[in-house]
Amino acid sequence: MDDPLRRLPGPIRKIVEEKAGTLGLAPDELAARVWEKERLVPEKHGGVLDRLYAALYGALLELQPTEAKDTFSFGPRKKGEARPRLKDWAIDVFRPSVVVTSSEVLTDGRILEEILTETGPAFLVYLPNPESWEVLREVEFERTTYRPVPVDDKLRNAITLPDGVAEYGSLAELVDEALALTQEQYDPGSKTEQPVWKLWVLNAVASWVAADLFAHSLERFLPILPVIGPSGSGKKRALSMLRGIAYRSLYFLKTTRAPSLYRAIDPWGTIFLILDEADVYDSGEAADFIQFLNSRADGATIPRYSPEKDRNNNFLSFGFTALALRKNYSDTGSISRSIPLSAESTVRDIDLILTNGWGEKARLLRQRLLLWRLRTVVRIRRGEIRIPSRLALTKVKAHRVKEALLVLAALGGEDPRVIGTIQSVGEDLERRLVRQNADSIEGLILNVVYDWLDSGCTAVPDGMGWRLERIVEEAEEGKESVKHNIPLTVKTIVETLGRVFTFSECARWVRGLQFGIHPRAEIGGRRFRAILRILDPARLDRQFERFVVDAEPKQTLFPAVHRQRDLGRSDENVKFPDHAGTSAGQSDQSGHRLSVLTSETGRGGGQNGQSGQATTPHVPKISSSDGGNPPASRPSTDGKTPAGALGRDFSPRAREEPVPGGSEPAGHRTLVEPASSNRSPVDPARSEAATHRALELARAAGSCAESYVRDTLKDEGFTEPERHAALGGMYGSGDVQREPDGRLTWKGDP
Repeated sequence: MDDPLRRLPGPIRKIVEEKAGTLGLAPDELAARVWEKERLVPEKHGGVLDRLYAALYGALLELQPTEAKDTFSFGPRKKGEARPRLKDWAIDVFRPSVVVTSSEVLTDGRILEEILTETGPAFLVYLPNPESWEVLREVEFERTTYRPVPVDDKLRNAITLPDGVAEYGSLAELVDEALALTQEQYDPGSKTEQPVWKLWVLNAVASWVAADLFAHSLERFLPILPVIGPSGSGKKRALSMLRGIAYRSLYFLKTTRAPSLYRAIDPWGTIFLILDEADVYDSGEAADFIQFLNSRADGATIPRYSPEKDRNNNFLSFGFTALALRKNYSDTGSISRSIPLSAESTVRDIDLILTNGWGEKARLLRQRLLLWRLRTVVRIRRGEIRIPSRLALTKVKAHRVKEALLVLAALGGEDPRVIGTIQSVGEDLERRLVRQNADSIEGLILNVVYDWLDSGCTAVPDGMGWRLERIVEEAEEGKESVKHNIPLTVKTIVETLGRVFTFSECARWVRGLQFGIHPRAEIGGRRFRAILRILDPARLDRQFERFVVDAEPKQTLFPAVHRQRDLGRSDENVKFPDHAGTSAGQSDQSGHRLSVLTSETGRGGGQNGQSGQATTPHVPKISSSDGGNPPASRPSTDGKTPAGALGRDFSPRAREEPVPGGSEPAGHRTLVEPASSNRSPVDPARSEAATHRALELARAAGSCAESYVRDTLKDEGFTEPERHAALGGMYGSGDVQREPDGRLTWKGDP
């Protein structure tokens, strides 16, 4: 536009020439501003003259708001009014928007940070290059007015904000000052709690930049900080120390109403939430509160439906949360997200209430921490400081513990001592987490299993897994003592734990830990129900690491399972499950031969107290006199259990048979697959696995068609003879009943 002034209509040009002199501008300069504002007016509004009047109003409003109001009339035209009337839509187009915020980064590089002065809230406006700062009550930028979050007298008592900035030396000096200040009026107590308190203080310092480090991360995590102890142990004092040094600390007495907490937090964005008296009890609101804590740790959004407004409200809050508790929560999710501190009464002579002198020291420290935050945020936005995705710490395996240390690891470049603290505290947190997990339901069950393995029980191959057996010596009056093999069952776990859980509850937790449960078996002439089956020893070791204190690997106690082909020799290293549905002393037409190496007493095959005496788990044997019929189709002599079903037989005719010729090596029992001229040889281990899988499908379904079980087994790779044996074993277990309409109904334990 060569001559912006001449292109304006006469009435508007006259106003521009008049106002330009008042504002100290050249008429052409003000006219150019008018044409720039005209581009912002939507095309749907008015004619050319009305649009240019609106543009002139926008230009004057930006330069001098009072001149803009004096130039135009608003509302209905008054008699004798000489000023042009401005359309209502023009006011809306150039009405500056107002944003209430506690922190903002403007596009020109300035950072707005809310502070709380004696006269009220204001912005500290920080310009990184060249570095400068100023305090403003509000900031106008690009037609937007930024105002700080209002703070009334009641809120002033709950929230702690800096009131300015001050120079500092280094991050290491800030950390040392924070530690000295907090330990001046709080005694962490025993040596075991001192590293944890140091980690708490480090997290309070890191809270000034933690949210910015996770700004563009898909996954986020900041730990929950519960201080646990009885009344009078100093929990509130620990929270007060954090209030003095943390970033935007907001202190409340706990409420289980999560929406109330969300609304109090929402205007501030990132805060360090501190909740006193945060104990909860079993209720729906308590569960909602635990979910709130977990969502704050993970930075996850929680939707809530409002029936009054018939819409969903999405709540989001992310940041550190410090709690005062008399005892830790039972929720394993919140426990795994926590860095707990045990509070105890101190013998030091410290102030009963915090003095103004301590508060003044904390105020000056917050000023230095704010300047450190502003400079660090600039470096984070430049990509100079990033949150690490991995953390290599020796002796620390728990992912939650490593996640809790990520923010501190990101700041380790400024203070190398932080890395050493992370290592020492990480090991202590690992042990604390294991102790807490050990008290959970999963931990109690796994500790029973670990105690069995640690006390010298035998891992006996059982189908596709292993069962655990102990040798128990029983003596009757007037008779010699008899040794029995007793397996670990769900009932044993229930009794070991003092019957704090019912059988069904314990069984559900056992299955949740990925253990198998053998429904029924006869061992040593005795019948047992719900035998625990270990399917993956390597996974079990990993579970022990999480739930058992000072756990040692137990995988080596589980012998391997192999299949052997009879080549005219016996191999003592071949092991096979001892539940095989075959008769002894016979060979099938395919020449397959099964050999079981019996386990000796104790770990690694030691003696049971008498030289040369080996303890052999009982192996049910089945006499084969059916003329070659498949195992699952042989009729039962008692009308209940098909002989040979599942590779086991609980009927009275089941018995052990010696190997003809007695040529087997000591410590072996030989099981031979039954011959069949009509079907291919069936692997007893595979048949038993198919049977257990069929039982699992029936239990999970409750009621289903037989074809569902058969087709699922087929999809999972079981052969037709294995499926046939599985169905026979399923019916023979007594846990499944076939209804008149052909459907299957589960009748066993849930």
